[in-house]
Amino acid sequence: MSFETMNTPSIYIIILNWNQYDLTKDCLLSLKDCRYDNYEIVVVDNGSIDGSADRIRQEFSNVIVIQNKTNLGFSGGNNTGIEYALKRNANYIYLLNNDTEVHPDFLNKAREVIDVQKNTVIVGSTCFYYDDPNIVWFSGGKMNWNTGDVIDPRAGLPLPKNNNESELVDEVAGAGMLVDASFLKLFGSLDEKFFIYFEETDLCRRAINQGYDVRWCSESKIWHKVSKTFGETSLIMEYFMLRNRIYFMKKHNKRFHVFLLRIMVRVFLRLIKSLKTMDLYLARTLILSFSDYTRNNMYSGNMEKIIKWSLRR
Repeated sequence: MSFETMNTPSIYIIILNWNQYDLTKDCLLSLKDCRYDNYEIVVVDNGSIDGSADRIRQEFSNVIVIQNKTNLGFSGGNNTGIEYALKRNANYIYLLNNDTEVHPDFLNKAREVIDVQKNTVIVGSTCFYYDDPNIVWFSGGKMNWNTGDVIDPRAGLPLPKNNNESELVDEVAGAGMLVDASFLKLFGSLDEKFFIYFEETDLCRRAINQGYDVRWCSESKIWHKVSKTFGETSLIMEYFMLRNRIYFMKKHNKRFHVFLLRIMVRVFLRLIKSLKTMDLYLARTLILSFSDYTRNNMYSGNMEKIIKWSLRR
C-alpha cells in the first residue's frame, strides 16, 4: 500500500446481486478503471440460485463476496454490506446498483463535494440512461409533500456542457450514492421495512432531519441500465411503490392525513381505469399494496404472490 493510499479516506463500494451475473460482471469490469486510490468492492449476493456468487468470486479475485441465505431486498442486502464495511472502519460507503457502469472519476468527484461542503453526509451521482448516455435518468430532486413524488428538473434532459454543480436536494438516486460512514454509525443504515423503493429517500430525509445536507454532484457520473430487474411498470414496482410511499409519508410528513386522502383518491381512480381496461391483476395489486400497509405487512410483504400474478398477467 502506498503512502498516498494510506492517507486517502477509504470507500467501500457495495453492489447487490440477485441472479444477475452478467449485469454484475459488466459493473465490476467498469470499476477496473476507477481512479480513486483507496477503495474496496463488496458484492452482496442476495440469495441467488444461479451460481452467480461463485462465478464472481472465481473471476474477480479482488472483490469481496458476501452471501445472504435469502433475498433481503435492496435495503437488507445493502445493510449486509454496510455492516461489513463499518466493522472495517470504512470512511465512506458508496451504494452502487449492479445494473450500472461508472465513469473512472465517479468516486473522486463525489468525495470532493463532501470535502468542500463540510455539512454534507450524502452525495448522489448523476445517473444517465445507459442506452441514451447523454440524457439524465435521475440526478436529485425536491420532495412534493402533497404527492410523495420527487421532482428532478434535469430528468430526461442532457446536462449543459462544462456543468460543475453541487446542489442541495431532498433525495438522490440509490443507484449511485456516497454516504459518510460516521453518519450511518450514529443514525443507522437503510430501513429494512421498505425492502425495495423509497429506502434511499428515507435515508436522505433522516439526514436532513438531523441537520445535515444531501447534495447532487453533476460531475460524478454513472450509466443506469434502467429497469433490468423488474421492468419499468411491473406489478412488483406498483406494489412496493404504493405501499412504501405511504409508509415513508407516515414517517416524515406532518400533514400525513392530507396526503393519505389524496393518495386514496389517486388509487381509486387507477382502480377504475384498470377495471375498464380489464387489467385485473393491476387492480388486485393496488388493493393488496394498500391493504398490506394498513396491516403493517412490510419487508418483502406479498412479493411472492405479486410475482405469480405478474407471470399470469
